[in-house]
Amino acid sequence: MTTCIIQEIVEPLKQVITGLASTVQGLGTTRNVVSDSHSRKYEPDAHHAILVVNASKTVASFMFGTFQYRQVKGILKKEVKQPN
Repeated sequence: MTTCIIQEIVEPLKQVITGLASTVQGLGTTRNVVSDSHSRKYEPDAHHAILVVNASKTVASFMFGTFQYRQVKGILKKEVKQPN
């Protein structure tokens, strides 16, 4: 890819990542309101539950993919845990 193309996509990707950060905030708030971990204030409809599950999967997939990418590029070192 040329530098021009890379620069062209930087801002849109920043917007998407900012949206994902907002999604994470919304997921946390939703968890507090509708999950079994607190007294449930609202019973979510199926389409809301599907939205939350799919949003969670998208965020987790992006985070895991970023982690793997950074390992491959040598930005993160692979740690080998020794058994205790």
